[in-house]
Amino acid sequence: MTGLWSLHPLQVSTVVYVVQRMTSMAATFVLLGLCMFIYGRQLLQHNFSRGMTLMCIGVLGGIVLGLLSKENAALVSCYAAVIEFSLFTRKGLPGNQKWGLYIFYTVLVALPICLVLIYYFVTPGNLIASYGGRSFSLSERLWTESRVLWFYLSLLFIPDITNMGLFHDDIAVSHSLLQPLTTLVSVIAWAVLLLIVFVVRNRLPVFTFAVLWFLVGHSMESSFLPLELVYEHRNYLPSIGIIVLIAYIFIYYFEYLFKNRQNSSVICYASVTAVALLIAGITYGTFLRANYWASESSIFTSIGQNHPDSPISQYLYGEVLFKTQHKPLLAYPHYFKAAELNTDEVAFVIMAILTTPPDIIANLSDKQLKKTLSSKHVVDLILHKPLSPWSLTIFEAAGECVIARQAHCLPHSRKVSRWLRAVLKSRYVAQRYKRQYIQQLYTIQMLNGQYEPALRTIHKAITQYGRAFPYFMMQADALQALSRYQEALSVLHEAELGVRDRRPDLLRKVQYMQRVVAQKYRMQKRNSAN
Repeated sequence: MTGLWSLHPLQVSTVVYVVQRMTSMAATFVLLGLCMFIYGRQLLQHNFSRGMTLMCIGVLGGIVLGLLSKENAALVSCYAAVIEFSLFTRKGLPGNQKWGLYIFYTVLVALPICLVLIYYFVTPGNLIASYGGRSFSLSERLWTESRVLWFYLSLLFIPDITNMGLFHDDIAVSHSLLQPLTTLVSVIAWAVLLLIVFVVRNRLPVFTFAVLWFLVGHSMESSFLPLELVYEHRNYLPSIGIIVLIAYIFIYYFEYLFKNRQNSSVICYASVTAVALLIAGITYGTFLRANYWASESSIFTSIGQNHPDSPISQYLYGEVLFKTQHKPLLAYPHYFKAAELNTDEVAFVIMAILTTPPDIIANLSDKQLKKTLSSKHVVDLILHKPLSPWSLTIFEAAGECVIARQAHCLPHSRKVSRWLRAVLKSRYVAQRYKRQYIQQLYTIQMLNGQYEPALRTIHKAITQYGRAFPYFMMQADALQALSRYQEALSVLHEAELGVRDRRPDLLRKVQYMQRVVAQKYRMQKRNSAN
C-alpha cells in the first residue's frame, strides 16, 4: 500500500515542487496524530481514560503541529470521525464510554464545523467579497469542483502522465448545474456513491472508508473557499483512502486466488505478473514525471506540450522558447494561444503584446486575434473586469520593463502608460496597488519627456491620496524638468517642513534637491538678465 501511494505519478508535484513541502509536512503530522488516535481508540474498551487521553492528544497534537505547516491539517478531527464511522464499532462499549465518544466527536468535530458555518452564514458578504479577484463565482466553484473530484479519481485509477501537470486551467468552469451537462452527471454520481456508502457501510467498511476519507480530505480546498479550482497536490493525503481500497482489493483477490485450489498455477502467476507490471508501469510514469521537473525549462515545456488548451501552460511554454531558448518566432504562437484561450485574463494579452514586435501583430490575418491583442482590448478589460493577483504582478513587470529600457518593451512605452492610467481609474484595483502604479506611470512619463502629463499624474495622486512625501519629490522633479524652478522650490520647502524634525534621511534628500534646483534657478535668472 505504501509503495502504491509513494510511487504514484500524481504525488510527484507535491514532492518536487518546493513550496508544496508544507503539504507533505502537514500530512506527516496528520498521520502521526491519527496513528495515536487509532491506538487510543483500540485501548478505549480496556482502559477508557488512557485511550481517551491518547485520542485527544493525537487529534489535538496533529492539528496544532500540522497547522504550523498548512491550514488543511485542521481536518485531523474529521479524518478521525471517518475512521470511527467506517472502521470501528460502538457495540460492546458501556453506556458511559459511548457518551464519552459522543462528547469527543461533538467537541472536536461537530462544534468546529458549526462555528465555521455560523460565521459564514452571519457574514456572507466576506465570503462573496473574497471572490473579487477570481474569474469564477462561489456557485461556479462549487459546481466545478463536483467534476474536478471525479477528475482527481481518474488520475488515481488511470495515471496517464500526459493528463497531469502543474496547471489545469484547461478544465472548463461549470456556470450552472446544466452548463456543461457533465456537472449534473457528476453531482448525481456523487449522490449515488454516498448513498451506496451508507447502505454498504457494515458490509464494505474499507469502501466506506476510502470514499469518505477522499471527500473529507478535499472538503477544505475543494469546496467554498476562493482558491484556484484544480491542483494535483491536493490529493496527497486524500489519495490514501483510494490507495487503501486498491491495496485491499489486491490482497482480497490474491487471498481468494491462492486459497482456492481449483485455480491453476497459470492464473496465479499471470495475476502476480500483471500486478508487478502495473507497479512497474506506475514507477516508470513517476520516473518520467520526475525528469520533467529537472529544470524550469523542461517542466514548462512538458505542460505546454501536454496541455494545449491550458492558457497558463501555453504562456509559460512561450516564456521558455522566448527567454531561455531564444526562439522568439516559435514563442509568439504560444503567447497568442494563451491570449485566445482566456481573453478575459489581461495578463496573457499584455505579455503577448509586449513580447511580440508591433509589425507582426499588425500583419496578423486573424481579425479576432488582432482585436484581442489590441491596446483598446486591454483597457476595456482593466476597466470592466476584476483583475487577478497575477494580472497586477504583470502590470508591475510591464512598467519595470519599460523603465529598464528593455528592447522588446520600448516600442510599447505609450501603451503601457495608457494601461497604467486605466488601472488607476479601475474600481477593481485596491488603493495600495494604485500608489505603486502611480510611481511607475510617473517614471515612464518622465523618461519619455512627457513632463506635463507626469505633473498631472502627481496632481491627481495628491488630490486622491494626500500630500505624501514621495509625491512632493516627484512634483518638484516634474516642475524643475519644466523649468518652473520657483514652484519646485516652493514644493520642496513644504516637503522640508514635513520631515525636518522626524526623518533626517529624507531631509538630506530634500536639501540636496533644493541645492540642485536653486542652482538651475539662478542660471535661469542670469540667462534672462542677459
